[in-house]
Amino acid sequence: MTVIVVAFLMPNRYQSTASVFPIEQSKLTAALGSVSSPLNTFSRFRRSFYGKYLSKSIGSIETDRCLAILKSKTVLRAVIQKFNLVHVYNIKTYPIENTIKELLDNIEFKVVLEGNIYITVYDEDPNRAADMANYFVDLLNTTNSEIMSTSVQLNQQLVNEYYRSAQKNLSAARDSLKYLQERSAI
Repeated sequence: MTVIVVAFLMPNRYQSTASVFPIEQSKLTAALGSVSSPLNTFSRFRRSFYGKYLSKSIGSIETDRCLAILKSKTVLRAVIQKFNLVHVYNIKTYPIENTIKELLDNIEFKVVLEGNIYITVYDEDPNRAADMANYFVDLLNTTNSEIMSTSVQLNQQLVNEYYRSAQKNLSAARDSLKYLQERSAI
């Protein structure tokens, strides 16, 4: 009898789920060649016999990156701020830290075999649950784009430095060849 009474007194919790499929970046890293050699080495390991065996437990690089973004304090704080969760969860002490803990108790990130990431949010307000799930997707897209843009810019700078270095070496080699030709012509 007491179980029924407790069930009626508990507030309703609604669940909202969004699904994300991480985009594979292997073509980008392949195009960059040796510029991204540590990443390529890790990618080659994942495609190897042992890497394929282990990939079931460790996921893909893209999935790992997406999960790290979703669980980052930057993303969690953005969600807390946008939805005023300190007030919603009625947190009085250590508001940010305790609200992050409460938020982590109300969200779930699940990776399925196909590579999809399911973002599930539980909340007493069904609209807020849906909005939060969608906002996590928006933050993931924005942050991932910023990371990829920064990575491309850094790789471009590195390629430009290699190019300038090669030009200097070529110029020095031309000067040496010219000097050698002038010296041997005498």
